[in-house]
Amino acid sequence: TSREDIKIPVEETDIICDKCGSKMVVKAGRYGKFAACPNYPDCKNTKPLTGDGKPAEKKESELTDIKCELCGQFMVLRKGKYGMFYSCSDYPKCKNTKPLNKKIDVPCPVCGAGIVIKQSKKNTNYYSCEKYPDCKFTSWDMPVNEKCPKCKQLLYQKKGKQLIACHNKDCGYTREIPDEDN
Repeated sequence: TSREDIKIPVEETDIICDKCGSKMVVKAGRYGKFAACPNYPDCKNTKPLTGDGKPAEKKESELTDIKCELCGQFMVLRKGKYGMFYSCSDYPKCKNTKPLNKKIDVPCPVCGAGIVIKQSKKNTNYYSCEKYPDCKFTSWDMPVNEKCPKCKQLLYQKKGKQLIACHNKDCGYTREIPDEDN
């Protein structure tokens, strides 16, 4: 049988479409099940669903004390497809956004500023200078606030390993991180 021969039954919900008033149906997507308007493509309304098939509560944006660099309004904390971020509260007039970055207590090996944890588009952590793009330092391995005993360069914890290593490939210094259970 070909793919066109297989008919999947439509699962109707009790959720009413905000835009056209139809009863929404359950669809499956890359991030799980969601409610969609059956009148697609005329109506493109969708709603996220929880694991038990109920509509997910939309969390209100949290107002912060950070000011927008473009218009001076306060920024709000929002959740997007790549995680949490700051957005101007005057949206859609001002479309300024800023990533939510956690700072670690290690100086940048290039310029001495702080290092922040960022997330890639695939939700993988990486480390970058807080002065990016002026300073181009980035690393997949986490910098450790410790110098290499051989070459005095900054040490890094290797991604996904219990191993501390020097980033200087000519040096070759490594050591295992002892288990904290022992």
